[in-house]
Amino acid sequence: MGLKLLRLAATLLSPGASGADAQSAVLRATTHHPSTAPLYAHHLNALLAFGRGSRLSAAALEEAFTDRLRAAASGSGDAAVALKCLVALRVLLAHGAFILRDQLLVALLRHPASGRNPLALTAFPLGRSFAAASWVRFSARLLEVLLLLPDASCDAEYLTALPNPHLVSELAAFASVAWAPARRSRSPLTRRGARSSTSCRR
Repeated sequence: MGLKLLRLAATLLSPGASGADAQSAVLRATTHHPSTAPLYAHHLNALLAFGRGSRLSAAALEEAFTDRLRAAASGSGDAAVALKCLVALRVLLAHGAFILRDQLLVALLRHPASGRNPLALTAFPLGRSFAAASWVRFSARLLEVLLLLPDASCDAEYLTALPNPHLVSELAAFASVAWAPARRSRSPLTRRGARSSTSCRR
């Protein structure tokens, strides 16, 4: 019996097995059909469970998400999948166990050597829906900025200790994201739509 348990444990903790489990969990949570299907609670709970295991499990989930985001941004783009990934990542970062949050933070921030950044979706393909692609670009940039900003529980002197160029850079990044919806609402396309609605009401 002891040998069987050891073999079972080795299977569950092997990189291939946990990687396949993570891929399946991410695929179920971020399904592209139907595109309007929300993130269901039981799918999110399954994702959160990866943070209650080993660091190997958390790393497998992180890799599954970065692969899913990369695939969603390829070709003509799949905005529904990308948005579901970004929402799920926000939930995991807010409610996941420490080991999972730590793994995601390292993976999602820009790598200092390679420059790779899974959240660099400013060139996300417009595909079939300009609005959906714009939401992907905005949501990815917002999540990236939120990861860079200090946590509310951090030392209150963090900002005052920052050199001026770094402080300006962080505030400028946050301001650019905060103003994005306002710029979108003042775009010529939106103004034409507003004028059309007004003329119809008349």
